[in-house]
Amino acid sequence: MRIFRVQLEVFADFWFYGLLFEHTDKGKLPLVISQHGGLGTPELCSSFFDSGNYNDMSMRIFAKGVNVFAPQLLLWAEGEFGEDPHRAALDNELRRLGGSIAALEIHCLMRSLDWLEKWEKFGGSFGMIGLSYGGFYALYTAALDKRIRAALDCSFFQDGTRCFGSDFAWPGAARQFGDAEAGALVCPRALRIEVGNADELDCVFGAQNEFVRLERYYQSARDALSFAVFDGGHEFCPADDGIRWVLERL
Repeated sequence: MRIFRVQLEVFADFWFYGLLFEHTDKGKLPLVISQHGGLGTPELCSSFFDSGNYNDMSMRIFAKGVNVFAPQLLLWAEGEFGEDPHRAALDNELRRLGGSIAALEIHCLMRSLDWLEKWEKFGGSFGMIGLSYGGFYALYTAALDKRIRAALDCSFFQDGTRCFGSDFAWPGAARQFGDAEAGALVCPRALRIEVGNADELDCVFGAQNEFVRLERYYQSARDALSFAVFDGGHEFCPADDGIRWVLERL
């Protein structure tokens, strides 16, 4: 294995950071983006130390024989992993310009794919997995970028009754465009939703209700959609079923 610290210049003097994990003993392989959640970092979700509720997600999928890119979003824990990223203030400034922090970070993720697909060793086949905030980015990045063939959204997917943070929300979303509609934009590509039966942040019933809405969009591609409830809380799925499901579809 080789590990690279990567910095990509997305705009002039605007850099996007991540960890790239490469198999050195194999040829061309797919690549999966492993996206951390709130208060997280690439190092945390990639088991540089105790990975907590990430349950070693980056290393588990790497061990299945794919390369992995773990990007850093403006979500780290202030004081523990760096200075305050001022996420809310930046989101407000971007909204004044007609954008948002979510739009900026999804753009950065898509530009990362631009760079990664130039490497023949990554095979041009991409997937994405994520926990919590990372599940949001897995869902919405896959909705916008058709290069992502399969995505796993863990512990984020919900119906419109959940009170979102401002960085998740936009005017009229609860009435016009929810997680089910984002999932519809992934179709007919593969999408798996997982949630814990004891998740203290994302209600399993809200996820189930929204999945019922999503199913109607996948009627002609039913094998490309999957939903699972696992025994656990707000964490990345402890079992490998979802990981295997994604890899089988790359």
